[in-house]
Amino acid sequence: MEIGVSYGTAVKLGLIRASAIYPPNTAYLLLGRKCVNNCAYCSLARRENTLSRVLWPPFPLGMVREALEKVKFTRICVQTADYPGMEEDLLRLGGELSKFPNLTASVSPRPRAFLSELRDSGFTGVGIALDAASERIFEAVRGRGVGNPFTWEGTWRALAEARGIFEDVATHLIVGLGESDVELYDTIRRALDMGLHIGLFALTPVVPGMEAPDLGRYRTVQLLLHALKHDYLEDVEFSDSGRILELRLRRSAWKFLRDGSFAVTSGCPGCDRPFYNERPSGPIYNFPRAPGRPLLSEVTLYARVCVGSGDCWSTAP
Repeated sequence: MEIGVSYGTAVKLGLIRASAIYPPNTAYLLLGRKCVNNCAYCSLARRENTLSRVLWPPFPLGMVREALEKVKFTRICVQTADYPGMEEDLLRLGGELSKFPNLTASVSPRPRAFLSELRDSGFTGVGIALDAASERIFEAVRGRGVGNPFTWEGTWRALAEARGIFEDVATHLIVGLGESDVELYDTIRRALDMGLHIGLFALTPVVPGMEAPDLGRYRTVQLLLHALKHDYLEDVEFSDSGRILELRLRRSAWKFLRDGSFAVTSGCPGCDRPFYNERPSGPIYNFPRAPGRPLLSEVTLYARVCVGSGDCWSTAP
């Protein structure tokens, strides 16, 4: 059995002789070379061993397991392609890696019975991606509009069932698929209310005709997510078209604004995904660690930000 290993993970494991700018804290593995689904934005539906802008060279599972025993990671995250026999392979993989802590699988919606088997095989958490921030976008890029069997509410049901089996459950949201800011806000609130981890991604234009989101908009959504998670959002104002016009934050927000930590990669604890959405030369959408500098000016290119009783900033047109 072979398993794909993200390039940065393979370097840290010593499977590839190279240097890494930021060795990941999470080991990222990929089960399956190509996906039978047809999500409009995904490279794995079109090319083998590529997901987002990351290369996933395959290695024998035994070699990967031996390397994992020698290198410390806080989490192992297994991405999966859908293909015939994937479920059996994933359960086997769980047994092979069950000795490692924080073993997570990212899968498409699956029946409750399979999720229970997944837990029993050794996985301690699961991710089920929404990717789209609203039903209308979901149907167009991930559901019936592209010939996939997934539905918006079916994915939410799968997430709810997963929460009954695993304490550690995550979903993904992609900014840049055509959603409005208010749709992102509503979906983020719904996911957080369910106790889900949210991995926020910027659309990576690996499919012709798609473009990465405006950096100012992405920073604003990052700040919104972080403020909701850490309870320092007082209010948000939207335009009639659903665009964020103003974020009003508690004074406690300053500690996150000063070092830019609100822009650190979000997701399961320990998830860092270095350079998953971007080239090392930038622009950087998700920082693997706090950049140590204010990023408020990037937010205010898109929206007005107010902190505390009256300090407000905006350079948005």
